[in-house]
Amino acid sequence: MTLFGALRGYLLLGSVIVSITSAGGVFVIYKTNQDLRAKITRQELALMAWQARAANTKEDAQSDATVDDLPDLSRVPDPRWLLPSTPGDGSVY
Repeated sequence: MTLFGALRGYLLLGSVIVSITSAGGVFVIYKTNQDLRAKITRQELALMAWQARAANTKEDAQSDATVDDLPDLSRVPDPRWLLPSTPGDGSVY
């Protein structure tokens, strides 16, 4: 029996263990990569939400500024247009 013949079983077992360990390592790296990509996506979505909130706040402030600058706020419309001159029958329509 040669030296290689005596060690063949051990070499085969060692190569199987290395293969399984390598496959496990690749799986762990793949799973970690997926988790990090998902975390990046969540962070990007959160950032876009904050940007939208900031834009809405800015637009709201601009809208408030234009409402506050109306020149005819001192003029009040005649309230008689809301009330009929003669009472109706009480129906809605």
